[in-house]
Amino acid sequence: MSVVVISPFATPELYDKYLLAGVRSPGVVAFTGHDRAENWDIKDAAGNAGAVSARKGNAPIEFTATHSLVIDPIAGVDQEAEWDEFAKIIEGTISGATPKAVDIFHPDLARVGIKSVVKKRIGGFVRDGLGGVTVVVAYLEYKPPVAKTVTGAKGSGGSGTVITGNAAIDGVINTAKTLGTDLLDWF
Repeated sequence: MSVVVISPFATPELYDKYLLAGVRSPGVVAFTGHDRAENWDIKDAAGNAGAVSARKGNAPIEFTATHSLVIDPIAGVDQEAEWDEFAKIIEGTISGATPKAVDIFHPDLARVGIKSVVKKRIGGFVRDGLGGVTVVVAYLEYKPPVAKTVTGAKGSGGSGTVITGNAAIDGVINTAKTLGTDLLDWF
């Protein structure tokens, strides 16, 4: 997957807002928790040390968007009113019998492959007493199920050279490996 990096210095306005269902978010936004992690099934080995691990894919990401809104009647800015309209889009993801994911775009979310979301929760307004409001939205990434087989991790590459301390045996083993032959075929 190729990633297009959009410079926050060249286009800072792209980092202050995001698109949700094609509509630009009001205020200034900051995202947290949008880390892409892998799920691993780790089982202790039957012996004394080590473990067996199998990659189980990655789960949908739950992340937050913190919106800082401004209400300034002198400047004619009322991002709280803009928020009320924007919140209808967020609420629309869970209205009805079946949740409906919507497309989301922000360069930082695109970098980790988040393309579609549903609402997890919307926090209440926190007013700062200076005409500012903060509201936090928790989103859950929407990822349709994809059938995949679980596979174990492979060991390190290494050189494949075996050293037993016996030159004759080492030569036979390493020659067999070089030729791609199973050692059992040699005996």
